[in-house]
Amino acid sequence: MASPDGEKNASPSSNDFVIRDGFPALRDCKGNPLIEGKEPIPQDPFVSFSSALNTVQNEPELCKTLLDDCATVFTARTLEDSAAYSAGCTYFVPAITKEPRCALEALALEIFRQHTKILPEGSFVPEQSGAEWWTLVLDADPPEPTEEDDSEDHDEVGMHFDADYGLEDQAPGLLLHPRVATITYLSNYGAPTLILDQKSPPPNEKLNGQIQKGWLSGPLLGKHVAFDGRLLHGAPATFFRGISPQDAKLITSDNEGKPAPAKKLKTDEKASKLNTKEKEISIPQRVTFLVNLWLNHCPLDAELLEEEVAKKLKTPMNKKLWQISLENSDKLESRLVGVDKKDPAGEEETVLCNHTLTIFYNEKMEKQHAISLEATKEGKSFELSFSEGALRLETGGQIDDD
Repeated sequence: MASPDGEKNASPSSNDFVIRDGFPALRDCKGNPLIEGKEPIPQDPFVSFSSALNTVQNEPELCKTLLDDCATVFTARTLEDSAAYSAGCTYFVPAITKEPRCALEALALEIFRQHTKILPEGSFVPEQSGAEWWTLVLDADPPEPTEEDDSEDHDEVGMHFDADYGLEDQAPGLLLHPRVATITYLSNYGAPTLILDQKSPPPNEKLNGQIQKGWLSGPLLGKHVAFDGRLLHGAPATFFRGISPQDAKLITSDNEGKPAPAKKLKTDEKASKLNTKEKEISIPQRVTFLVNLWLNHCPLDAELLEEEVAKKLKTPMNKKLWQISLENSDKLESRLVGVDKKDPAGEEETVLCNHTLTIFYNEKMEKQHAISLEATKEGKSFELSFSEGALRLETGGQIDDD
């Protein structure tokens, strides 16, 4: 740290709020912000656990109740101010919480504790840390995606960064990220999640250039994935599609449903099934449970779940039900995304950091779909390598707030 006249300041004290590489800084053994040395978390840019939440994989009735609770919470989010979809409302459960009020809060806390138990004691202040969480649930039957069809009914979650957008409203251009972002899948169908090895740019810098690496995660009931909270991600289903009920020839009952959109973005997903030892059970909705880990900062706009909503939730609070296992991570298979100059898949436009961002997908659409369908059919996670020019980002003009 340096003062305007070039003289070095004293090291930051325990009362200082310090941002390090897009994260709220961790604490050292003396309680001061950790500004040097290797960061202990995140350990990996992406990691996948296929059987993390095995209770829902083995108990269909419990799974159904959990899905109902997710739908209840999602409905509460989407109906605020008569809005059709959530404008970005998320919930927060503090790390100091001793008695969560519902199973969803308990699960969010369990995910937080499992991912942070590797940290040295004193790395974070519990009163200033916790789990930001929300559920994604949508019911729809999207049509087959085509290159010409821009229907908003597709199973789509636009590419985005997870960040404290309440803080960004007060300090434009400043994106403060959760340490780790996680997704727990509660069904087998819908668009896979695409995570790119691309962090958010520093303030006043633009997001341009080639992407060389990424990860693709197909939904699988009980699967849990975690990744660096600074990475660009979403579910661009037009370009990396998921399984439709028509694709799923083995499903005995063909009810349909899907997860909800990510914050500020649209989503539309499909049917899922729950395999048990005795029978195959159809689940009418595709649901995901998302938890962001915040250390030494609480996102400004995240709120406690309303008491009246918490009282409506039915999933039992038995702690043994929510023992999530992060012991054995999946071995990732590799897939190459190439370039087809004659027939590229197309482009997607979104808004990031108050600028338009165009993402160019330059592989042939059918080849991208082949990769994503393989991931989705088997619930696999792939590490993606992009050939030069296969996926490119280009920042455009600034967007006015009004």
